[in-house]
Amino acid sequence: MTDPFQQLQSALDLLDEQFSSPEPFTLRGCTHCYGEKDFEVLSGPVDLVPDDLVVATLLEVPSHWSDFAGLFRRMTPRILRAAVMEELHVFPDVLATRILEAGWQQWPAPQRDAVTGLWHAWLRAILHQYPSSVPASAALEVIAAVTGTLKPWLDIWSDTLTPAADRHLADLVDRWNSEWGMEDLRLGAMDEFHATPELTAWLQGAVWNRLGRTQQDELSRMWRILAESAANGRGRQALPDHVRVAVPQRSSPPLSSSRLRS
Repeated sequence: MTDPFQQLQSALDLLDEQFSSPEPFTLRGCTHCYGEKDFEVLSGPVDLVPDDLVVATLLEVPSHWSDFAGLFRRMTPRILRAAVMEELHVFPDVLATRILEAGWQQWPAPQRDAVTGLWHAWLRAILHQYPSSVPASAALEVIAAVTGTLKPWLDIWSDTLTPAADRHLADLVDRWNSEWGMEDLRLGAMDEFHATPELTAWLQGAVWNRLGRTQQDELSRMWRILAESAANGRGRQALPDHVRVAVPQRSSPPLSSSRLRS
């Protein structure tokens, strides 16, 4: 198997290649926040745009710019490379929402494919290293929100039997359950993607025995409470029926690292 970190580098290189063709571009925007020099720089060669203006592409609402979709598309290699290297300093949910607002699914097929290839390579590289520059939960938050699904990405996780992947799994459950509430988890700054159904089915099935006993107990308790609330007609129906009623039993301890391939 090709080294996952080399795959990631190749995916980043392909991204640069697919977005490298210069196209005439003229940008205008909010003159209260930006001057003529800023618009001139943002309209020019992408590699000459200062980092602070690259970040501004994400932090400002799209209506700030005369052509947000065009601006974001030409900045995509800079933005995504910085995200992968943890040099972007923008919340994952904001990045995901801006990618969606840029209409990435309508871009030319080679560019869409390059972005999708980066999602695959990024997640695989993270799952082979712990700690990683970007937590797996943060990367997955972006990837799931912009693609509108968790399943293919969770399948990659299921197939990655490394100690690093298991430690990222424990962190993900801690963050998404303890901090956010996994019973009704929505990803993206505008809650674009409802992650609970796919995530719950995955946790109850493919990776259940890779969780620690404490996390199994916490999740089982949450699912039982949701099931009881639904049975009594209380609360929002966050989980589909086939998920709510199937609460896993306590299992043997997770596989030890000595039984996992690196």
